[in-house]
Amino acid sequence: MPITHGKNLYFAISVISGGTLIPLTAYTQEVNGLPGEKEMGDVTVGGASGHKWFPGLQKVSFSAKMVMNTVSAGSWDTCKSFQADTAPRLFSFCPAGTTAGYPMYTGNCWIKTIDFPVSATELNKFTINCEADDGITVGVAT
Repeated sequence: MPITHGKNLYFAISVISGGTLIPLTAYTQEVNGLPGEKEMGDVTVGGASGHKWFPGLQKVSFSAKMVMNTVSAGSWDTCKSFQADTAPRLFSFCPAGTTAGYPMYTGNCWIKTIDFPVSATELNKFTINCEADDGITVGVAT
């Protein structure tokens, strides 16, 4: 497998449920939390020599740190109205880029919060914190 670099990441999210994905790669500095975790129920019983686990549901919380851009379909314009959402948004994330065969994570998510720290001496950045809705699909770019 070739070595890849994070500079090739791809991140896109829709403005509305079922809407068109808007690529925000040009504004995205970092994505954390994907592919997420699988809940594991402890089913250990008396007499066991160690813990036993039973797999449960996907539980995926992730974040994307972005540089603020207020142009139409820019990072802030795309994410700012999250509190009015009445359905989850589509998202797609390719950590190594969209080359065929590279990993790709897709699904629906809710933007739960936006962290917007501001410093007089720094570029404006913000982080969207998301919760996947009904799990995610782990696949490859085509």
